[in-house]
Amino acid sequence: MPPVLSQPPIVEDHAPMHDDQLVPSFNHPNGGATTYGPLEPDMFGFYSVSFVNRSKDLTDRRVRQDFGKFSGGADVSRVHGNFGSTATDNVITVSFSDKSSADLALQNAASKYSDVAVAPCIEATPDKDGYYSIEFTNAGMHGIREITNEFSQHGEVVKVMQGGAKNAIKKVTVSYAEAAAAVAAVKCYINSKDFVGVDLTRECLTNSS
Repeated sequence: MPPVLSQPPIVEDHAPMHDDQLVPSFNHPNGGATTYGPLEPDMFGFYSVSFVNRSKDLTDRRVRQDFGKFSGGADVSRVHGNFGSTATDNVITVSFSDKSSADLALQNAASKYSDVAVAPCIEATPDKDGYYSIEFTNAGMHGIREITNEFSQHGEVVKVMQGGAKNAIKKVTVSYAEAAAAVAAVKCYINSKDFVGVDLTRECLTNSS
């Protein structure tokens, strides 16, 4: 088994912002109009914008294509949200590796996504078992032991769960003891073709603003 690498703690800057730095957002589903700060790197190091999904036909692929155009051809680093649902709390987050691309997307996306805004700050929180869990589609059809060894490179893996029909591509959940390990794993495999759609589980993502 590869050695477990220690990860630095997540450091968040909660310094107050001046009024001229704040960017008004859409009416957030958690209640009332919310004001979020300027585009700053999130815990993954990405610059993110958000909008409420009001179409059951919207897909991850369509969002990536649209925001790639809005940003002047930049690659979208991360898309997070529940597609196929128009629930009022269904916020889609689109992330870029550089600020300029996110700025362009924010300016241009309003023509199609009218409530697009700077995404709220997010933080990793433990699930009901006290672990920090990530999930992905096991497109590479890797075994549990192989997955455990691979993801242990980022920190202590507490458990690995795999679900789905026999001989089918399965959804996998990897749970870590520490938040920094889970965040590091997401960053490492964000564009993986073997571990597709890797991200923190919904239970382990919380708006910190």
